[in-house]
Amino acid sequence: MFKYELHMHTSQGSRCAKSDYKSQLQKYANSGYTGVVLTDHFFNSNSSFLKDEPDWLTKVERFNEHYETVREYGKSLGLDVFFGFEFCSPGSHEQLIYGTTIDFLRKTPDLDKKSTQYLCDAVREFGGVSSL
Repeated sequence: MFKYELHMHTSQGSRCAKSDYKSQLQKYANSGYTGVVLTDHFFNSNSSFLKDEPDWLTKVERFNEHYETVREYGKSLGLDVFFGFEFCSPGSHEQLIYGTTIDFLRKTPDLDKKSTQYLCDAVREFGGVSSL
């Protein structure tokens, strides 16, 4: 049987999270989980990342550095850590994004200024899914 947490925020990436990635991953490993999807907030809403940084690629690479750190730690505990993110388009509800990679964010500049429909279409075109 596989057990995955599909909506994990870390205190390093999301202001709404109460726990850091190490303690959370240890908890999931000790509870018999197979892995998690890291869905920290991406540069809007409750993000802890460089919200005021004007350069898109700098934001994306910072977000990716955190994901890679969490993924490596998860691997050391025998956990899969998949890439995801939570996103809030201007004037919209938060969405969970699954099935993309950091390349999606690299290739979709200024996504934080686009509409919900644009985000959904871009995610789908990349092969991922978005959930409102």
